[in-house]
Parts: sequence; structure tokens; C-alpha cells
Amino acid sequence: MSSSPPVHEVQQSIQFLKTRLCPDWVEQFDHGDFAVNLLLHMRERQTPRLVFSPSKLSEIAALTRVHDPEEWSWEREIADEAVAGRMYGASNAYCRRFLAPDPATFDFTVFEDPDPQTIHGLNRHRWFLSLAQAYWLDGDRRYFDALMRHWDFFAAKVPSPDEAFLSRVHNLGVPAVLSPYHELDVSIRLRHWWWAYWLAVYAEPMTPERNAVLLTRCLGQFDARAARGVRVLEHNFTSMHMESLYLWAAALPEFTGMNLWRHLARTTLESSLVAAVYGDGVQWEKSAGYHIGCQRWYGMPYRMAQANGETWGESYGRRLRAMSEYTDAIVLPDGTTPTISDADRTDGWRHAQAFTHGLFPDLKFRRPVGPTHFSLWACDGHTWNPNTVVKAKPTLVAFPEGGAAVAHSSYGPGASYVLLDNGPNRAFHAHKNNLTLHYEAFGKPVIVDPGRAVYRGDADRSWVMACESHNTVCMEDTPLIAGAVVASRALQIIPSPGDPRVSTIATAAVEGCFRLVTHFGGYAADRHASVKRMVLMGRDEASPWLAAIDEIDGPSEHTWTHSWLVPSSEPVRVEAGEFRARLDNGLWLYLRMTGGGPLMPRDDAMFWCKGYGEKSPARWLRFSRCCATDRRITIAIPSRTENAPIDIPMRMIEAEIEAAMEGAEWKALW
Repeated sequence: MSSSPPVHEVQQSIQFLKTRLCPDWVEQFDHGDFAVNLLLHMRERQTPRLVFSPSKLSEIAALTRVHDPEEWSWEREIADEAVAGRMYGASNAYCRRFLAPDPATFDFTVFEDPDPQTIHGLNRHRWFLSLAQAYWLDGDRRYFDALMRHWDFFAAKVPSPDEAFLSRVHNLGVPAVLSPYHELDVSIRLRHWWWAYWLAVYAEPMTPERNAVLLTRCLGQFDARAARGVRVLEHNFTSMHMESLYLWAAALPEFTGMNLWRHLARTTLESSLVAAVYGDGVQWEKSAGYHIGCQRWYGMPYRMAQANGETWGESYGRRLRAMSEYTDAIVLPDGTTPTISDADRTDGWRHAQAFTHGLFPDLKFRRPVGPTHFSLWACDGHTWNPNTVVKAKPTLVAFPEGGAAVAHSSYGPGASYVLLDNGPNRAFHAHKNNLTLHYEAFGKPVIVDPGRAVYRGDADRSWVMACESHNTVCMEDTPLIAGAVVASRALQIIPSPGDPRVSTIATAAVEGCFRLVTHFGGYAADRHASVKRMVLMGRDEASPWLAAIDEIDGPSEHTWTHSWLVPSSEPVRVEAGEFRARLDNGLWLYLRMTGGGPLMPRDDAMFWCKGYGEKSPARWLRFSRCCATDRRITIAIPSRTENAPIDIPMRMIEAEIEAAMEGAEWKALW
């Protein structure tokens, strides 16, 4: 059993709430026991509506186990760990890191751990939400009591910010406001508290005294977040900042100023969405993870508005739908997302797509998408048959503003897939990787993006962010050393769509292959140099192949390097100028690269991250030559066996290259 809050804290909370409530509500609640009347009102009021119906909470909890048993099991694990006194210590949604603090010494401001995200995870309180949801499956009091204990523990360690803190918080830079009042920690914590509070209000064990204390604590966090203000309109921080403010403001119209905060949050979200998401639906950070996160962070206020009949501008809904179309297009054959920029190879996109379908029930997808744990809670238990949302869509699609194009041989689990990325690269989580590609065959990764290294200022982080670790071409006048910090930026910053240094990606589906063509001219070492890249991918997934044709053009000589990152723990074998690699997923790769002169090959052991900071072996292949102009051709032929013949696919590739290059002299390179 959780203990009742101290009498003095209850009295202080009631006094605080009376200063914040609109006068008419104070007068109404004062007729009798204030705390009792307040809780009764919160439970029985008809408006505003929340995103779930109080009468359906047990039903929704049961539906999550039926429709999304894997996610239900994971959320229950988080809740069970919290019951045992262990807190979720990660910002990554699927990292099994639980910590059992010593109540006497634990400090939410400092925690020694190799991953700086640990302290953020401890301050974001994901387990509060997990506990509140777990309670509603069968009314198990252990989950409610554990939620109250954890809430009391945090409040004892981190009192609500005082006026002195609030008066100066806006002027402090991000590094100066560390946990527990780092601006993103507060936004995410406030979101989790919103869910935890409103789910707990309707729980049988909730008492009037406990409700008054919790509501006071939540308003204290609201103040800390509201005082911060907005710094970068398009940053994902802003979407989470305004999501939490809108949800609370919309849910508490009884409190002074909340209607104004609701309007401010809505108009800021509308402006932020336009700034952060291009017209074609691509979120500016070019990361699948942050993109699908923004679908939820921009979408939740919209969902709350829908529940209460509040009309937002039509353009907001259109852009949310466009975000869904981008997510739908980039999903890999195995049902995960590519590690382009700061992203993980997970199926987390399902939650965003199911939720967006809850907003717009007419949305269709390339693959079956059913209700998920998140969509069921956020959309009041809305269910549907996953097969009814499937629609045939193009297998080749381009996003001209975001600078991405994707080709699929099919939407089956053994398909071939290529994503070409060449667009704006200004955002923090966007890797500086213009002209990079990600390639899959037989439904498995063949040429990969390095993904997300741990967010700290070391060599691993600098390498995954840099152009040189990606599957592209860049100048390398100063040789890079594997494992060393990348000291300088190879590419200029491309701030927005329409920049003349970057062309849109032209696409064509011809009989034997998909063709993607683009151009980049933003090299830091020589602003007059440029590269035109043509990518060809075979359409026959039973005999897959990929070719990249790069035309380098510059006024002066530089060492131009092609990089390829291959998911293998074994050194690449060199045979008569050709390269063969056994990939860790069981596939074999034949690689051949030619240019206008001899290319110097290098093969270093590096890594790629399927999940945040989860390093898997990879070979970092590089081919370099000093030149001013050059035409280089790379051919990659994956196979299921070591000695699979390549003569037939090679003849197909040569025919497609000849057709694509329209008679240009290229065979001499061979």
C-alpha cells in the first residue's frame, strides 16, 4: 500500500490550487470539502474529453494485450520492474536498462554512466505511464501503489521549481539547464505525467488528498516547461514542448490562463510543423526515428482537439498525412526502418502509422498495419482488421523537398530495396551524408548506414555523423584513420529544399531496373566541384544487383574517395581486383569498382548500429584516387551462396548501364 501524503503537503497543495483555479471553480469546490469536490469533478465532468473514455479503460487495457502482445509484454515488464523498485534508465524505447537506486544517496541530477542518455531516461519517467496502464488490465493495486511511491520519491528528491528558477530559466542555454530540468526531460516527463495522472484519477485507490497533491505537482512541471519558451521552431524539442503544454492546457480549462496556453500551443505547433516538415512529408532531420516520433508528437494535440471538436487548419492534417506517406515508403522488406541518419532498425513505425490511421481512418498502407499498444490508448480503443488498410502503391517513389527516393522490387519479405538520400542536411540529427544510399537484397541489409552511436562527443559519434562513414563519394585530401575523430566537415550545410547545390532525384522504372539520378555540389574543400550520381537497382529480386555511376567534375585535383559500409565482421577478400565479402547475415557480396585510373582500396574494421549505441561489426571499404574529373562505376551483386555465378547478372548490369548512359564511353573503364 502507498502511504497517504503528509497533511501539510495536502494543505499546501489545496492553497496552491485555489490560487490557480478560476474564481468560480474555487467557490464551487469550497461548498463542502474542497479536495473531495475537486476529485469528484475531475472524474464526472463531461468536457473536455480526453483521448480515451474513462468508462473504457479496462477494455482498452485488455485490447492492447490482444492486438499488440509484444508491446504489451514490454510495457508490463517496465511496470513490473518499477514495482520491484527499479527505474527505466534509458531514452531509447527498447533498451533493457533498469536501475535500482539507493533512496538515501540517489540524485536525479547526476548519474555516472557511459551513456549520457541514462540520466535523461531516469528523469523522463516512462515507467509512470507503464504503471498507470498496467493497473487498468485487472485493477492490480500493486501498480497504483508503485506509481505513487515513485512519484513521491521524485518529489522528495526534486521539489517543484520556485519563482527564482522560473524567472531565469528562459535565459539559460541548454547545457546550463541539466537534468532534472533539461528542457527535453521536462517536456517528456510532463507528457508521461499527463498520461499517468489522468489514468490514475479514475482508479479506485485514488483519494481526494492524493489527487490534490498530484495535480499540484503536475502544474509545477507545467510551469517549468511553459517558462522555458521556444528556441528553434523546427526542432523536435518544440514538438514535444508544445505537445505537453497543449495536452495539459486542453485538459484543464478550469485553471486560470489555460485556454490561452492551449491557443498558444496550437498556433506554435501549426507554425512548427510547417517549419519542421517539408511539403512532401519528410521531417527535416531525415531520421526515421525522429520522423515517426514527430508523427506522434505533432499528432497527439491534434487527436485531443479532434476529441473536443476543435478545428485546426486543413494544412496541419494534410502534412500529418504526408508524414505517414513517407514513413510508409521507407519501411524495409523485413518490416523495420533504415538507419539513415540518427535512426534505429526497429518496427516502431507501426505505432506511428496505427495512430495516424486513428486520426484519418481512410489512410491506406503498403503493408498490413493493425492497432498497436499506443494507438489503442491514444484513439480510445479504436480497432480494425489490418488487411483492410492495405493498398497497392508505387514501388518507386521520390520526395523532392526532403531529397529522398526509394525503390522496392516488391513489398514482400525477400525484396530488393534501395534508398538514395540527397537533400537538406542542416538538422542536428541529420547525418552529413549527401548522395548516400542504403541497399538491401533478399530482404537483408547489404550496404548500410552507420546508424546512431551513443550521443557523446567521441570518435564514434563524430564518425557516424560524418560524410565519410556513409555510402557516398567525398574529398579526402587528408586521409582519415579508422577510429579517430573526424576533425573537419567534408560537406557544406544545405539549409533547405531548392538549394542550387543539390538537385532533386529523378526517377524512372525501366524494364530491368529502377533508375535514380541526382547531383550534389556542396563540397567544403572546393565549392566548384560536383558529383552526379546515378543508381540502378535490378527489379528481379531473385537475381539482385545494384550499380552506382558517379561522374566527378572539378576545376582542380583532389583525392576523391568512395566509401561503402558492409555489415561483415570478416575482412573483404580481394581477387584480381574484385572484392568478395561474407556478410554476417549469411549473404555473400561481390563488389567491383572501376574508375579512370587505378583506385587505392582500403578495408578497415568499423561498425554500424542497428539500435542506439548497439555496435555491430562492419567493414569500411574505401576506394581513392587523386583527380579533377573521373567517372566511376560500382557494381554490387549479393548472393545466397559463396560461389554463385555472376556472369548472367553482369550481362544484365552492362546492358542497363549502357542504356542509362546513352552510348557514353564507359566500357573502357572495365
